Amino acid sequence: MRWWHLVGLQANADRKNHMTINHKSLRYGLVILASAPLLIYLAASFSIRYHADDFCLIGRVHDDGILSTAATYYMTWAGAYGTFTVMGVEGSVGLGVEPIAFVLLFVLWWGSVFGLMRHFLQRQAIPDSTLTAATGTSMLCTVTLITTPNVVQSLYWLNGRVAYFLPMVLIIAFFGAIVEIQGKHSQRPLFFGFLGLFFLWGMIIAGLHIRLPSISHSMVFILLAGGVFLLVRKTSAAPYLFIGVLGGVLGTAIFYFAPGNAIRASFLPPPNIGYTITSTLISPGLLIAGMLHWMPLALLAFFVLPFLYAHTADTTHVPSPKRKVYLRIIPIAIILCTMATFAPGFYGLSEIIPGRIWILPIFIMCFGGLLWFYLVGHATRRHPPHTPSLIPLILPIIVLTIMGTISAIDLFSAMRKFAEAWDARDQQLRTAQTKTISTVSFQGVFGFDDLTSDSDFWVNRCMANYYDLETIYAAP
Repeated sequence: MRWWHLVGLQANADRKNHMTINHKSLRYGLVILASAPLLIYLAASFSIRYHADDFCLIGRVHDDGILSTAATYYMTWAGAYGTFTVMGVEGSVGLGVEPIAFVLLFVLWWGSVFGLMRHFLQRQAIPDSTLTAATGTSMLCTVTLITTPNVVQSLYWLNGRVAYFLPMVLIIAFFGAIVEIQGKHSQRPLFFGFLGLFFLWGMIIAGLHIRLPSISHSMVFILLAGGVFLLVRKTSAAPYLFIGVLGGVLGTAIFYFAPGNAIRASFLPPPNIGYTITSTLISPGLLIAGMLHWMPLALLAFFVLPFLYAHTADTTHVPSPKRKVYLRIIPIAIILCTMATFAPGFYGLSEIIPGRIWILPIFIMCFGGLLWFYLVGHATRRHPPHTPSLIPLILPIIVLTIMGTISAIDLFSAMRKFAEAWDARDQQLRTAQTKTISTVSFQGVFGFDDLTSDSDFWVNRCMANYYDLETIYAAP
């Protein structure tokens, strides 16, 4: 081989290496860009303060202890044995633990989604699956947060975080754990140990609610785990899924038959079966309409991403028969899970569920849509791209990042301003020289009830007990 041929080959090799380095750097840049809004959401956790129901339960925990309080609530108010226990533990430690608990749960959410997404990409033999999964996870978490109607009540409120966000994260982590261990632990002690773990996992998820109209998480968990079990019943994952479903069913039964449910139900309108059926059937449309109303451009940018990725950056191939099956199953799963989320509210409240509960169906809609549009991209392309490129993905990622950052900054600013006012009131009430005091009210802020001029109002009574005062009322 002549020397100029060697020079030419070396030049081509250098050019390919340079392109590889640039390609890798771009992937790292996209991960950082996509994750920027999430860092602001994490920073907002330092402005977490107690609201409404938090004062009631924590005040009782201070008087009676964690287990006694959970038992009292179970017998007299609702069957949420898990919610009241976890809230009691956090409340007994104090407000300072809230940012730590929030960050740990948020990281578990991101990590569980990342694990599932990376597993899917690795099965597709997609190069740089770790960085691709990291970018996709951050985008998915961001679009979920900015399309949730009341993210403060869903994530930053102690009551809401334990009753709505925590079970959602545990459902995702449940499937992530099964993906990680299936086929790896066939020894009998480990096998039975994991069976016990997943049974308990299902029971915990079923106990993390507030009242009967909000048992959507356990219904969705049982529906998803049961459905996946039917699909993979001949694999090593089947026993874990089956035992998880059994735990969820038992936990739901313990929740459902709690004596306190009947007491709380007496304050609610009687169920209307016809209204429940018709409203449940249209609930997927309500969810889509709500998400499009809040953030249409963000949703468009998000769902364009997997479609473009399949066309411009993915050189792998999804077999046509498998693709057709998943293109049918994913929409059905989204619809069923949405209906399972909304149905308890229509039945128990005779109205649509509060916005704080929407985070679960919104996440399922976004995650399912991400996979579905990726498969649509595969189905509509004629052939894999000859030269994979991430350049077309930059614009939708920038759009989604900008919108996510704006929403996160607005939330951070509002929560910081509220925290300063809350701290001033907290100091006033803790240093009060009399047992009867009037103070500022935050009624309606972030959608919460707060102090009123009626000292017998439930929030007034709970706050009086929390601060060891006789009477508190809102200043005129």
